[in-house]
Amino acid sequence: MIDMYAWAHRYVNDGFEVVCLMPGSIHPLSRSGVDSATRNHDIVHDLWTRTPTANIGLRVPKGHVLLKVDPSRGGSMWDLKELGATMTSKTAMNTWEVLYRAPGLQLMPANCGSAIQSRGRNGLLVVEPSSLQAGGRYRWFDMRRPVQPSASSFARLGLVTSPGRRNTR
Repeated sequence: MIDMYAWAHRYVNDGFEVVCLMPGSIHPLSRSGVDSATRNHDIVHDLWTRTPTANIGLRVPKGHVLLKVDPSRGGSMWDLKELGATMTSKTAMNTWEVLYRAPGLQLMPANCGSAIQSRGRNGLLVVEPSSLQAGGRYRWFDMRRPVQPSASSFARLGLVTSPGRRNTR
């Protein structure tokens, strides 16, 4: 059996805020959703002791952006080549989730239904060794620390309102 408890603590040790997800699901156990994210080892201990098979989500860190690439909608990792290699996960649904540093950039809306979707601070990255009840497991493809591409590179992909605009939230 996979030790989700140990994995959750590992992510906290790496500086991430973890979210306890329903077993076999991408949905948070807490009604607070992504706002239930924590770096507190005592809380992680309690959550994964009560629900040892819970999946693990990471809240998108402040100053970062999560890009979701969906090949079934025409998305390709090649579309992100200009942004550079960075922290990348292959999802259980055969899509890609890619985390970049992007401090102060104003993101475009989530682009639901498009080949590349963007998520900011309220985004959730489901991570290894999480799995879905319907089948499939999340796997790391690249675990390097997130890189920070230029604002103009994000703008060329249509992911920010303008290259130099700062997020005032």
